[in-house]
Amino acid sequence: MESTSDKSVLRRQLRDHAATISSSDRDEASTLACARLLATPWFAGAQVVMLYAPMEHELDVTLLARECERTGRRVVSPRVKWEDKSLEPAMVEHWDGHWATGRYGIREPLPDALTLQVGEIDLMVIPGLAFDRHRMRLGHGAGLYDRLLARADVRAMKIGIGFDWQLLRELPADDHDQRLDAVVVESEVV
Repeated sequence: MESTSDKSVLRRQLRDHAATISSSDRDEASTLACARLLATPWFAGAQVVMLYAPMEHELDVTLLARECERTGRRVVSPRVKWEDKSLEPAMVEHWDGHWATGRYGIREPLPDALTLQVGEIDLMVIPGLAFDRHRMRLGHGAGLYDRLLARADVRAMKIGIGFDWQLLRELPADDHDQRLDAVVVESEVV
């Protein structure tokens, strides 16, 4: 896909394209991208990993979650606090267990799940509609992840993960947009 300077147009194009990807292609690409991230020193050194609960057309990070559970790492997932448009990391006891359903059908940790401090997270795995070779990301437009990543207490490696087709040459970026430490897609690490 080619980049465009208008974020709203680009978001619509990316959502439309995502809907055309078959579930089998999405599953295969998810496995490859997750395997690539598992092979990094960032994952090897992480004891607390923040993973997102994937929406229908997003890269599925279940392989990462299961490896965390297998190796005794703690998994947190963001819970949205809509009153101030922020994300709070909350513990996920079992990836295949019970989740709450938040606004827009997004799965979140249960309301009584233990909340961790942002500074306790070693690795943040971040979704996006698109990423670029400068390690910028384009989200859905609410700014939730940008606000989280801008916090002074974040010490985690911030890794975007997506499909090859989501890696664009350059994205339009605003001053508030946060640069990631790396981007992982099925064929490479940027």
